[in-house]
Amino acid sequence: MEKISTVDDLKEAIKKLEQKQAEEWAALKQQSNVAFENAKPGRIFKNAISDVLHAPEPKGEEMWTTALSLTAGYLAKRLVVRKSDSAMTHLLGTAVQFGVTNLIANNADVIKLAAARVFDLIITETEKKHDDHPED
Repeated sequence: MEKISTVDDLKEAIKKLEQKQAEEWAALKQQSNVAFENAKPGRIFKNAISDVLHAPEPKGEEMWTTALSLTAGYLAKRLVVRKSDSAMTHLLGTAVQFGVTNLIANNADVIKLAAARVFDLIITETEKKHDDHPED
């Protein structure tokens, strides 16, 4: 930045900074609109389906993981938003949806392992109860 020595130089510098601020504000507003549009559930679902369809070798397991993560994300958002009209609640719901979707998609193997263990525990407990109280 150049040295300001007169009132005219100061006014010119202020004008330039105000113009720069207006340009940056417009760019930020445009980016937030794009982000908002991309965060809509329909757009997320459409992009996920497009990714699966255009993958080099779509695998069944990956499609199930994608479907599960999208469904869980959507349900998490519905739990947060419910019937609220608040824009802040909807924004929070979208953030939760995005987080849950990514969490499940990125940790699918761990989640499958945990679910398998829980399922095994339930089966084991059911069998124990059945063995303890056999029906004649």
